[in-house]
Amino acid sequence: MTAKLWDVQTRKELFTFHHRTPVRFAQFAHGDRMILSVTDQVMGQPGSILLYKLAPSLEDQSLEDYCSPVQVITASGNRPKILQAHWCPLNTQIVTANEDGTVRLYDPEVYYPP
Repeated sequence: MTAKLWDVQTRKELFTFHHRTPVRFAQFAHGDRMILSVTDQVMGQPGSILLYKLAPSLEDQSLEDYCSPVQVITASGNRPKILQAHWCPLNTQIVTANEDGTVRLYDPEVYYPP
């Protein structure tokens, strides 16, 4: 129920993003200033896409401004499970692939203004 940020050269864990349900997928935005994560629809919680800002300096990642996610969309009610979400070019949209074969587009600025 976490997504982790690693320095792949040193193999050092830099930060842990905690979630309420298991994380299915994560991806960096173009420019590496934001991350999205997709969580599973389990334990009475809806599946969600969460956006996180990345701190300019990794030492600051633990500050409140960079730890609190913004929930973009939830898969609840009759919405299908979100399997993956990807940033479109220039981070203008997020496209989701859903369990029922549908594809949806979302505008991240509606949920998390720059």
